[in-house]
Amino acid sequence: LLARRRLALGVQAQGQVEDVGGQLLYVNTATRWTWFAALGRTPVRSGLVQQGEGTAVVGGVPTRAVVQEQAVLRTVIHTATLGAQYPFSRTLRAELSLTGTHQRRTAEVERTILAGGRAFRDRARDVPLGTFQYATAASALVRDDAVFGATSPIRGTRWRLEAGQTLGELAHATLLADVRRYLHLRPVTLAVRGFHFGRYGANADAGPLAPLSLGDGVLVRGYRADGFTPADCTPDPTRPGVCPEQARLFGSRVAVASVELRLPLSGMRGVSLFGGGVPLELAPFADAGVAWTGRDGPVLAADRLLARESLGRVPVVSAGVAARLNLRAFVVELFWARPFQRAGDGMFGFNIAPGW
Repeated sequence: LLARRRLALGVQAQGQVEDVGGQLLYVNTATRWTWFAALGRTPVRSGLVQQGEGTAVVGGVPTRAVVQEQAVLRTVIHTATLGAQYPFSRTLRAELSLTGTHQRRTAEVERTILAGGRAFRDRARDVPLGTFQYATAASALVRDDAVFGATSPIRGTRWRLEAGQTLGELAHATLLADVRRYLHLRPVTLAVRGFHFGRYGANADAGPLAPLSLGDGVLVRGYRADGFTPADCTPDPTRPGVCPEQARLFGSRVAVASVELRLPLSGMRGVSLFGGGVPLELAPFADAGVAWTGRDGPVLAADRLLARESLGRVPVVSAGVAARLNLRAFVVELFWARPFQRAGDGMFGFNIAPGW
């Protein structure tokens, strides 16, 4: 019974409680046609930083002031999916799915006034931006012959090609290509990944749709969209009030390339460097990605790839090291990343998820 029907729960956490997402999945494999049902919650954060000049009253005296506004746009996506899979072999299968989506958008706006050598901060306020519902039908071809270690795949190939059509007032098409290769070089594994997801069609760039973000913790690490200040932004005379370093992380289409060198320090005997103990893996990595829209394409000029102060949708690149720990119920990834197109020497982060 357990082999034919299984229930799985996945969780991803980043930052605040509002940014916790997860999926509850039920799979029934009693026949060759496998069917599944899933409920999911996905939080997406984006942001906007603006700065201008004005006047504030300090001690009863009108004083020249600098006004900074930071808005965190939060989209919470709830999904319900019903689908089926048909295996052609042990490693190749076709998938069909129908997903209903409810999307809620809010903005958390915080204002800081700098006047007379002092900083005055208004209490952050939440502004509702509406809710939306739509349905998506998709089909996919999937190949997976990967062999998993204790915290991530260590050998084989995984790829997924998927096309979908969203129905309703926000109708658009989606394309997904996700290819991963794992070369086991005992005891290390060289893992490489190429990923593209995009929305296409008349409504692909519609405002109500949650923007795709390179700052997702499992895409390009080190580029969380929050925490930007005007000091981190290059002034763009063509788009006053827009922070190019932040805006380039979002779009209706994204492409990502990643490479990791995975070294299992402990855990599975015969696979890890030191057999036994709590499974622990170290993984130096490099991530690169670019986001764009149908109206604003990527800028791939070589002389701008590693320039932080650069306008336009240049690719973003980061490098660092990750440590993954298998705690039986879930895998925790802690990482340090140095983002080359963002101010600062580096940042720490974490994901509750196995390695890609």
